[in-house]
Amino acid sequence: MSITFKTRGFSEVQAMLKDLPYGAKKVVLPAVSEYLLGDDRHGLKHYPPPKGQKYVRTYKLKAGWIIQSDIYRQRITNDVYYAPFVPNRWAHYGWRQWAQVIADNMDGAMRHANAKLNEWLRSK
Repeated sequence: MSITFKTRGFSEVQAMLKDLPYGAKKVVLPAVSEYLLGDDRHGLKHYPPPKGQKYVRTYKLKAGWIIQSDIYRQRITNDVYYAPFVPNRWAHYGWRQWAQVIADNMDGAMRHANAKLNEWLRSK
């Protein structure tokens, strides 16, 4: 079982891509995916702070998030077998639904994509 997100489904990303110059999509799409994937502070790889849980964190879930890409398509996936169950089973420990994590990080992803786009445009 795996979890897959397609960034093409988000209206903010679609609106941004609509008016971009040729070649800019290959800069913007990876930037959005990279930000949504995140790190220890935000995104899908971010774990909520410990709240008295008795389970031991293995961090396999964090390591399971990857970006599968070609030039104009990005997919964020996690093939860790228990990934689909974490938001529901451990919500009382602070885990959010994966779609909510994406939604909560979309503004940051758009800022990151804009920064990467501006950097790319300056290099032209």
